Amino acid sequence: MVWLADNLHFAASIHGITGQDNQDIVDFTISRLGLEQYKKASWNEISGGFKMRFVLAKAIICNPKLIILDEPLANLDINTQALLLKDLIDFAQSKKNPISIIISSQNIYEVENIADNIIFIKNGQAKYNGLVKNLGENRNNNSYEINCNLSKKEITDFLKEVNLNYERVEQAGNNFIIHTYKNVTNNDLLRVFIENNISLKYFRDISQSTRKLFEKQL
Repeated sequence: MVWLADNLHFAASIHGITGQDNQDIVDFTISRLGLEQYKKASWNEISGGFKMRFVLAKAIICNPKLIILDEPLANLDINTQALLLKDLIDFAQSKKNPISIIISSQNIYEVENIADNIIFIKNGQAKYNGLVKNLGENRNNNSYEINCNLSKKEITDFLKEVNLNYERVEQAGNNFIIHTYKNVTNNDLLRVFIENNISLKYFRDISQSTRKLFEKQL
């Protein structure tokens, strides 16, 4: 039986790390990624989340300068996603061996929360390429994604009734996106719902998110 730890020892050895150095780097990597209880397990004995962590361990064991990850969050639960993203941040910000990391992902919000730069590609064209913090800085409106028990028409009628300065309401699956003028803040929108006893199941300010790049062109 070939254990997962054996695979890491082999990965280190083919990069010229041998002897005690090999043992030390494998032990450190296993400890760093919380894999101690699985180091004597086979590939088929671990979950998808831990498989991803072993793949990551194998990638970083030789101190690379760059790691490219394709959909690393796919099939991971929320807690495992958060843990993996925290590890990626730590690797990227390491004082001793910082690693540049490129992630291809459809998990927009999660990636935006940790990325410095982002490229949004639609139909083979880059609709945005730059710093995450600069996304939407030249926007003309704000956009808020919500989920509630109201229909699109009921939301539209309600916003008219309370005289909120909005542009339009767009349906996005089970959610709705309310596009407002730029002077309408998230607090303004939340306040009118709360004051009228309308419960929101979900609310997110997407004014400076690549999520806005999915909006329908009128």
